[in-house]
Amino acid sequence: GSDGYDVASHSWSGASSKDYVSWNWLKSATSGVDIVSYTGNSSARTISHNCGAIPKIMFIKKTSASDNWSVYHQAIGASNYLILNSTSASSASSTMWNNTAPTASVFSLGNKGEVNANGETFIAYLFAENASKLFKIGSYVGNGSSNGKFIYTGGNVVWVMIKNTEGTDNWNIYDNKRLGYNTNYSFLSPNLQNAENTTTSTANLELLSSGFKIKSSTGHLNTSGDKYIYMVIQQPIVGQNNIPCTAR
Repeated sequence: GSDGYDVASHSWSGASSKDYVSWNWLKSATSGVDIVSYTGNSSARTISHNCGAIPKIMFIKKTSASDNWSVYHQAIGASNYLILNSTSASSASSTMWNNTAPTASVFSLGNKGEVNANGETFIAYLFAENASKLFKIGSYVGNGSSNGKFIYTGGNVVWVMIKNTEGTDNWNIYDNKRLGYNTNYSFLSPNLQNAENTTTSTANLELLSSGFKIKSSTGHLNTSGDKYIYMVIQQPIVGQNNIPCTAR
């Protein structure tokens, strides 16, 4: 609905006495989010979007048949892709995004079946950075230390998803709504059906007022020399006129 949504009693969303977390995005050029549905044609093509800026990350899923979630991220470029439901490292492909990065008005597809099989239907979720600074999408290189890098994002981070693009590690999501954040960090892995991971006894990542801090040498966050991609949702730092500004 216009102000929320209803859930049923299904175990995925509303079983009695179970805990759930829900992350929600408003589709608008102001927020930098667009959702696009289309039918595949097995030919190189472009599809229009209304993100209001260049999408830096895209998630595409075939809805008419079983297939992987395909992920574009600016940091690995238009000649590579990741799979959201897999631990796989990034893979090279000239037929996924047609070796063409998105623009502020269109995104490109090749003839790869996961994103453009003829006659199949697809849904695409696109996220862009814009003046609202709601999203920060980027990458860092691990240093292998429990005193890992601080990643500056320019806002109060409330949600972050991270994936090692060079190793077979899980995707991991951290947020500030589930209990334990900044103390032991129970994280969720979207490539798994598991409950949240509560095995760590110390914080391995901290959400901060202007970014996030890596505090673990584990492979899913900080293997030395490996490239990690991230997507952050944050509350922008604002000035007196409610205009986003940069923290010192």
